[in-house]
Amino acid sequence: MPKVKLFLFWPLLLALLAMPRPADAHPHVWVDYAVTVVFNDQGLAGFHLQWTFDEMFSEQIRDLAGLQGPQPTPEQTRLIQTELFDNLRNYRYFTRIWIDGQEFRVQFVRDFQVRFADNRAVYEFFVPCTVAAITTPKQIRFLAMDPEIFVDFTWDARRPVGIEHPPSLRVTHELREEPSLSLFGGLFAPRALHFQFQRAS
Repeated sequence: MPKVKLFLFWPLLLALLAMPRPADAHPHVWVDYAVTVVFNDQGLAGFHLQWTFDEMFSEQIRDLAGLQGPQPTPEQTRLIQTELFDNLRNYRYFTRIWIDGQEFRVQFVRDFQVRFADNRAVYEFFVPCTVAAITTPKQIRFLAMDPEIFVDFTWDARRPVGIEHPPSLRVTHELREEPSLSLFGGLFAPRALHFQFQRAS
């Protein structure tokens, strides 16, 4: 498919994202997402995200990138990233993070990959976010959401959260509803990942 159609398709989605949404707006794209929280010896290193799209939008990604085989080539992966992912920088990649109550604004991500599994496109990427561990707990809150209600983000029911940390850290976590971020006129409260970490005594 001609590359020009890629330039027409994604800007249209971004335009839809920017439009005001009525209270009864409904999503057009569905994503099951999972996160692995990655630590190193110094503390929090960042978040590895996995987005699994619905089959309809996955087929659009496949068609628009001209995929012929079961998996994209490196060139097609770069094309998908350039035309169907990088512009999400303007929306902070739909990623919301708070550190001790203060919002951390995502400016960039790295290690983008795309693959297909069971007819569904899967994006994977890493969100750097470094927070040093100390002896008192650091409080972190994380979730993916589109406040314009164009993309529906739901925690992956199979394995929503993974934690990778060295023995030198103590980490606890839970998924908790966030009424302050309710959607659909307060009818739905998304769940956020709450976790705390500190140096083990």
